[in-house]
Amino acid sequence: MNSPASATFKKNLLSWVKSILLTLLSVVLLTLSFPNFNGFYLAFIALVPLFIIIERKSFLQALFCLELFVVLFYGYLMWWVDIFHPLALPGLIFYLCLIYVVPFAIYRAIRGRYTHVYDPLLLAILFTLLEYARGLGFPRFQYGAIAYSQYSFLPFIQISEITGFLGVSFLLYLTNSFIAHLLSQLERLELKAKVHFKSLLGAFSYIFFNRIWIIIIILSLNLIYGFTRLNQIRQSTPQEQKPFNATLIQPWFDYNITENRLPILTQKLFKITEASLHISNETSISDPLSTPDNNLTPTDPTTSENTPPPPQKNNLPPPDDNPNHKSQKNIPDLIVWPESAIDVYYKYELDNIIPNKETLSSPTAAYTKAIYDFLRTLGAQYNTTFLAGGFSLEPITKIVTKSTPSSSPEDEPATPTSPDQNDLETTAPDDVSKLKNPELETITIGYEKYNAALLIDTNGLVSDWSGKVHLVPFAEYFPYTHILEKFPFLHQVLKEARASQFTPYNQYKVFDHNNVPFSVLICYDDTFSDLSRTFTIAGAQFLIVITNDAWSYSERSQNIHYAFSLFRAIENRRPILRVGNAGVTALIDPQGRAHHSLPMFEEGFASVSFYPQSNVTFFTSFGDWFIFLLAFVLILFVAPFTISRYFIGLLPRIIKLFSPKKQR
Repeated sequence: MNSPASATFKKNLLSWVKSILLTLLSVVLLTLSFPNFNGFYLAFIALVPLFIIIERKSFLQALFCLELFVVLFYGYLMWWVDIFHPLALPGLIFYLCLIYVVPFAIYRAIRGRYTHVYDPLLLAILFTLLEYARGLGFPRFQYGAIAYSQYSFLPFIQISEITGFLGVSFLLYLTNSFIAHLLSQLERLELKAKVHFKSLLGAFSYIFFNRIWIIIIILSLNLIYGFTRLNQIRQSTPQEQKPFNATLIQPWFDYNITENRLPILTQKLFKITEASLHISNETSISDPLSTPDNNLTPTDPTTSENTPPPPQKNNLPPPDDNPNHKSQKNIPDLIVWPESAIDVYYKYELDNIIPNKETLSSPTAAYTKAIYDFLRTLGAQYNTTFLAGGFSLEPITKIVTKSTPSSSPEDEPATPTSPDQNDLETTAPDDVSKLKNPELETITIGYEKYNAALLIDTNGLVSDWSGKVHLVPFAEYFPYTHILEKFPFLHQVLKEARASQFTPYNQYKVFDHNNVPFSVLICYDDTFSDLSRTFTIAGAQFLIVITNDAWSYSERSQNIHYAFSLFRAIENRRPILRVGNAGVTALIDPQGRAHHSLPMFEEGFASVSFYPQSNVTFFTSFGDWFIFLLAFVLILFVAPFTISRYFIGLLPRIIKLFSPKKQR
């Protein structure tokens, strides 16, 4: 005969086992809804098991299952960041485990305060606000947002032009929480009779919310809107408007290699670019240098006799035979190279090479000169402009008196020789108005390094540039450097992880090319809807995303990143030229359709034509209004409980304090 204690133990153990199995089911279903499995329809039910646990189980058991879900789901979704550093994935999961506690704790604190009917709405609001909060602060981590599982379900996500991607997330969370609530209520028939029909308002709420048709109506209206928008002619094409032609270059270069890095990368870029312009091997303009040579005299780019032989055989088939070559009828207005394609300080070294051609100022200067010769010759022959990912090194100046000892040569900072040099000064310059004083002079006290997009004109020179706005923490910069320096071990670990010390770009640059304004999002920048929205408001008529995700060796990571760009196109109704080192390279139209997509991890190019757009969407105009609305509704949930508990009780005390005392 089992004792009561033994029976209770078995009951609790069975409850924990069921909860863990339900959690695993949610992990599997949600994982299958993301790339590369693309089971987007599973996202509508994937969180139902987890939400049942959150609603029905004890606080401790539900919290454990939620954290287990975070560890397993994000651990599989982001496994490829482990390539960067062994601590990257554990650190990321630890951060997510912390922030997921917040919506869970709020929900458990205020659920059912009035009636359980509103619990599904409350849970959906809290998890949607969590996704918004994940985009704030220095981490700004938006990977895994449930909306991006729907990137291939175009009719469902067209609402993003009104609400942003978070509107899609809210619909998915609401559907999951609603179904979970209905399933949980099947065992509470007697509770329904007591709670939901307690008043006329409660009865109406029960009938309205606890009917499956209300969710069907909401989802159906969203799909009708999506199909309608997809079938509308979104492109405004007046007769006087000409299409914009661009060529997207995908070199597929492995940046993790170090031997002969610059020769291989430069050769790939040259050969694919020449192929895109239908230049045969016999009439090749130039080839990169096979090895760096600081004593090499720059060659004349217009002659083939001085051109050194290529370091490796061109493995691209003729353009007409290569499936990755899209036929091109017109010379492109713009040729786009991906992030970090020019893996040298191109602008900085040109400023030192061009005035003094006989002096090559750094080991990479020979490659800079080869790139310059190549781009200048193409520009002269085809009148085409380049947009290339690279690096920009900007000097930091300081105004000092001529007698100041700090202006002596030994106090001058060392000139960086390559983008791999990480320890650069980032001190802001003094007021340049002091230059009017003839007794003062300007000295360079350091350099700021930017992950940049370079607009290169037909003369091979940088006519304009912009930098990456949102840097990846602990990869491209050290947040809270003054604190990290107090922990030498941690600081050294991060340095060994190839973390750079880039400077965030503090402008929202809009380029102008042939009277067509556009902006560039560099890699991680396209994960933030506010950034592309700001560029659109500033006048950008199309966007360019240059990225390099090839270091992950993962098609899945590249598809997940591609989903961000697709949503940015829909939110602002802007064409997006997306150019990746190994993919995803494509033209994304304002409806989110991909055109001329190239296979991942293959060399190739795509010639595309599109019409820039100037219309402004509701989301572009009003931004995160939907989030503010959800926050307001959440306040309506929380405020009455808070006021009744903490403030209303003060009223009798205040009255008692100021009322006259009774005389005995």
